Amino acid sequence: TLALLDQQESSPAVLEQRKQLLLLSGQAGIAHYGYAAESTVKTYAEIETIAKDSDDADLMVDGLYGRWAGQYVPGRNRIALEIADTICEISDRADDDLAVALGFRLRGTGLAMMGQVQPALESLSEVENYYDPIRHNKFASRFGQDVGIAGKCYKIGVLTLAGRLDTAAALAEEVVQDLEVVKHHHSEGYALGHLACFL
Repeated sequence: TLALLDQQESSPAVLEQRKQLLLLSGQAGIAHYGYAAESTVKTYAEIETIAKDSDDADLMVDGLYGRWAGQYVPGRNRIALEIADTICEISDRADDDLAVALGFRLRGTGLAMMGQVQPALESLSEVENYYDPIRHNKFASRFGQDVGIAGKCYKIGVLTLAGRLDTAAALAEEVVQDLEVVKHHHSEGYALGHLACFL
């Protein structure tokens, strides 16, 4: 556990173990306590600190995602949007297509919650330019649900709000097909819940 690692002499191997345990702890915290729980937010803040200290862009994206969720869930959308923009900047520099897709998905989600329909659609449409369901589906657990499916679900919601029901319904059919490729239970529940709300 993390407490045992604290007793170890500092080394690159111990730091790597700490990173991996923190990521698992963050994911468990989300599942058990929720995104905005104090312990979950604290875990992702530590992930972010370690990422800054070790100049680890991938880990930074994970830490920022946790911080984004901790702001988004209680409705602090302006702060969440700033964090999403930071993820877009970092992931673009790191040449990480999945993280770029995540940044656009989070940005689009925040914009949608702020009632900015057209910018939200533009951002959510960008997800598809970076997300590859075959290459990236194994990372569904990294961010709680599949990034491509989550992006499409929010896009469906925004299209519905914009009165574009035919386009939203067609995209919903795509999501159902995507679920067959991804085969991730949490993504399936996420998608079906969102589709039930939006359509």
